[in-house]
Amino acid sequence: MRNHTAAAIGTAALLSALTACTATETHHTTPRTNKQGAQRPSTASKYEQTWLTPYKDTSCGDFVTRMGEHERWAMAADMLSSSRKTDGAITIPADSEISRFEKDMATVCSASAVLKTPEIAVTIYLMDPSYRP
Repeated sequence: MRNHTAAAIGTAALLSALTACTATETHHTTPRTNKQGAQRPSTASKYEQTWLTPYKDTSCGDFVTRMGEHERWAMAADMLSSSRKTDGAITIPADSEISRFEKDMATVCSASAVLKTPEIAVTIYLMDPSYRP
């Protein structure tokens, strides 16, 4: 029972961290495209998120079909970094880890377009201990 309770609390903390990070911070300073199709400047930094939709509202279908490569990578970086912070990490994960996390998200998201990306990120993080600091 204790293990289930601890797992539930850990999952809730991770979901809360991901949702809070992505729902309240502005990641969209230079959008790739807006709803009218206007293009963003091509000078976005590596970690700068250009996806217009809050992560909590972004589905797996969006992740796989609508997001650009940079947007998926930046989302994976945000989500993996936020998850690791809940476990005490103070540094950003290596690019190779972020890329692997992005690919894992794409693999899981390919199975169901309706799942939300924060739920997928938390599940991957909790199930694969190699992502932990």
